[in-house]
Amino acid sequence: MSETAKECLEAIDRGILFLAERGEDLELYKLISVSNLLDGTGSRSWRLVFKLKKLIPSAGPQEVGKGGELFVDVDLATDASQLRGYGE
Repeated sequence: MSETAKECLEAIDRGILFLAERGEDLELYKLISVSNLLDGTGSRSWRLVFKLKKLIPSAGPQEVGKGGELFVDVDLATDASQLRGYGE
């Protein structure tokens, strides 16, 4: 497994732990996006996006519900996680 893949999985684990420690009910959310926040300095920061499961269609060509996201930034270099906002 590549180093980037390992960091991605570590960021996901830390983001989930961060939200759990904040008291978020993670059973209500699905991880829908993980992005490396590249800044040209070798940053080890990641943005995770979680969306309310009830807003995601279970089957067929249906629209995804608007809003319901949690945006979490995880910096592996400093071991810091931060809630960046909510989707409205």
